[in-house]
Amino acid sequence: MIISVDPGVKATGIAVFDDGELAFAFLARGADWFATAKNAHDKLCERLPLDLVEQSLYIGEVPQVYQARHLKGDPNDLIDVTLVFAALVGCKGLAPVLYRPREWKGQVPKRVSNDRIWSKLSDDERQRVELPPGRKKTAGALSHNVIDAIGIGLHYLRRGEKRSRASGKRS
Repeated sequence: MIISVDPGVKATGIAVFDDGELAFAFLARGADWFATAKNAHDKLCERLPLDLVEQSLYIGEVPQVYQARHLKGDPNDLIDVTLVFAALVGCKGLAPVLYRPREWKGQVPKRVSNDRIWSKLSDDERQRVELPPGRKKTAGALSHNVIDAIGIGLHYLRRGEKRSRASGKRS
């Protein structure tokens, strides 16, 4: 099992892959980083046996610090985002695989990234994605956490190709 995570302080996307196929994806919410991580863990344990949750390989996005002119919000929030992932993964015995945003999705607008990720899923896999109520797959608020978690997993599985900006070729 592979559990890919797009960590956020109050909303974290989770995608679970089994034998290279998306098994399910959902959004976990909480009032702070610890509540979000606990909620994500609890939701995983509702769907999977605890030993699978603990023995799975975790893939996640590690926050990236940008130049001041590109920052959104308080840069100290990046610390809390990292804590969400750390609390969820814990000391499971397997080192997580971490990607910076640029490594797995490049520098494309969120809508373009979401559309690319969605297009890599089969019809059956799309049915297993639980998006927040009233949101479309390309909507910004909160849905992107789930879509990004799927994208991180697809990248690890080499199902999500990204284009090189310079050449336009797939890598």
